Amino acid sequence: MKNENSGKDIVVQSASTTRGEKVIQYTQNGTTNGLWLPIHLSDGSWQFKNKNSGMCLDVTGAVSTNGVQLEQYTCKSSAAGTNQAFKTK
Repeated sequence: MKNENSGKDIVVQSASTTRGEKVIQYTQNGTTNGLWLPIHLSDGSWQFKNKNSGMCLDVTGAVSTNGVQLEQYTCKSSAAGTNQAFKTK
């Protein structure tokens, strides 16, 4: 995934495989911590699984406040409607 404004990829910080590690934007350098498998969910949303860690993009603590840090976390088997489900506009 790449941010259109910055041109930078969404990666797991330091190529970590630890649950709860931060997800940041970074210049892609060809490593698997910047590769995400999109998984189409039953409600039409998407879950993103990191190729390096096998964990999913997650809104930390399932909070809805602005500015919360995204992280990687153990993938939910039923992610539709959760903090691991993302929709495009």
